[in-house]
Amino acid sequence: MQPKLSIKTVIKVLQAFIRSQSKQLDFDETLVKRLLSKITVFDDYLVFEFKSDMAVSIEK
Repeated sequence: MQPKLSIKTVIKVLQAFIRSQSKQLDFDETLVKRLLSKITVFDDYLVFEFKSDMAVSIEK
């Protein structure tokens, strides 16, 4: 059995994976509907709220 990873470790692994992907993304509406509960657009940043109660802010 693998040891449970901390949230910080999981985030770092996900960030590294995202950075390693190509910059061109294909929109997948089904995936968005499955994972996201809300997207809020502000003047200088976006907030993605996931159904898992996690939120990510991204500067424009």
